[in-house]
Amino acid sequence: MKKQIGNSIQYLTSNYGKMYPRILKSLHEYFDRRRPGIGMKQVPKPRAASPAAPRAALKKTREPRLTLQAMLNKGPEWLGAYLSPFEAGHISPHSMAGIEAGATSKARTQKSLPWADIAVRAAALHAAEDSGRHRTAVLMKAMALRAEFIAREGAKPGHLVLDPAHITRWFRADAEFDIKTALEKSARWRKTKLMELPKDQLAAARDDLSKLRHLKGRIGVLKTLADARALQGDAELAEWIKIRDQII
Repeated sequence: MKKQIGNSIQYLTSNYGKMYPRILKSLHEYFDRRRPGIGMKQVPKPRAASPAAPRAALKKTREPRLTLQAMLNKGPEWLGAYLSPFEAGHISPHSMAGIEAGATSKARTQKSLPWADIAVRAAALHAAEDSGRHRTAVLMKAMALRAEFIAREGAKPGHLVLDPAHITRWFRADAEFDIKTALEKSARWRKTKLMELPKDQLAAARDDLSKLRHLKGRIGVLKTLADARALQGDAELAEWIKIRDQII
């Protein structure tokens, strides 16, 4: 062992002058690879795009969002095209309540059928919002507007606004009581002092009364059609109109 170590030391000593440049070169190459910038040109890494960058770019290219008044100022033809994608299933970025209310107001004040068209289309979209939370009230207003225009312009089968079938289908689909039940519940709750009821019965009474009030409102829309002679030949609907004043 001692002999082998001695031979190695003798070899290194005698060849040191030859080996030193090679060792030095190897060390330089090693550190050049490990530390960019020492002996080699450092290539800067590409910077990751900031998450805000795409949004900033979109802000530069996207058109400014129109206010409700600006949309209404563009008129019913423009709004009709605007509503089409949402009617095809695209999700609206905002509620249709504003367009519905604005179009309804213009339809009535201007007696404008094109604005009535926009109003009932926006109402259909509005009724589906929030899982149908406002459906009952929204459709009531839309059907009342239809009835007003039918009374003024006359019935026109197949027309989005002027076809009475839209109203009669809506009435039948939303009727929660038949005539007999509606009369019985009206008579019962008219005689009852609600504040004397137990809590469980009071909740049932309030639910019935809410449904009966909506029913009475829907019958009122039918009556507008009947007064305009746009509801002839339907004995069941005529009977509903006859008992309207008996509904609480």
